[in-house]
Amino acid sequence: MADLPGEKAGFRHAWRNYVIELDRTDALAAHLFAQGIECNALHSPPMHRQPVYRGLGYAVGSLPRTERSGNRLLGLPVGPHLGLRQIDIGAEEIRAGLA
Repeated sequence: MADLPGEKAGFRHAWRNYVIELDRTDALAAHLFAQGIECNALHSPPMHRQPVYRGLGYAVGSLPRTERSGNRLLGLPVGPHLGLRQIDIGAEEIRAGLA
């Protein structure tokens, strides 16, 4: 099962990115790509492991919670370029990929 993003009471989300968190990101991403649906790992590698920060000395395992969370994030397609039928197909394929 995936953990879905939500809105905080009194605030509206811009939905620039729609990111879910799940343990099997690779399997779902492969399923979606096979169906022609693009998705991405927005936070991989996590910030402290980006090449620009290499000099700070962070290694794999330095921030285990950050790394675990980053490995569980998958960005799904979102935006006004998607029609209702495309959204329905995407939702169907996400459900199928999680089954």
